[in-house]
Amino acid sequence: MYLILDTETNSYHPGQIAQLSYILVDENWQFQQSQNFFFRVDAMDPYAQSIHWFSQELLEQLSEGKTFADQYDHISSLLDNYTLVAHNAWFDKKFIQYEYERLGLVYEPETFCTMQHFTPICKIPHHHNGGYKRPKLSELLSFYNISEDQVQSCSQELFAMGNITAHDARYDTTALYLVMQKYKQYS
Repeated sequence: MYLILDTETNSYHPGQIAQLSYILVDENWQFQQSQNFFFRVDAMDPYAQSIHWFSQELLEQLSEGKTFADQYDHISSLLDNYTLVAHNAWFDKKFIQYEYERLGLVYEPETFCTMQHFTPICKIPHHHNGGYKRPKLSELLSFYNISEDQVQSCSQELFAMGNITAHDARYDTTALYLVMQKYKQYS
């Protein structure tokens, strides 16, 4: 089983996770379940907030005051048992590791980084050093002809919520889920 995951964070450097969304799929990449969590954070870097638009006050409301530690029992049952699939998996893994460290625990998951995996598949020229650049998630969507409307529609179905955009973990997780569906269909 695979845990397709995305996080939104309170800073660029390991700090706290503000939002975590996942889609659990089986060995054939078929949907099993999905869930979204918001977490109260101690501070919010203005740059991070400008990316995902979650203020410290809004997160307090959306999380109902709960932190990562408050949700750990449920989240760890998934994080500790499935392969983590993420776009730029290093980033998400580092933040999860930091949250685990705050609890006195260690997190060393098996990971599948779609950013690295799709670099030689998309073959987007790197303008500075030759070779290929790592694709952005939006570039993967374009490569597989997946529209924003398709991501929106699927997000609404999987997470039972209204319109969201890129840099909301629910949107980004759904986008990655759709990319992996197309990839598996053609591989």
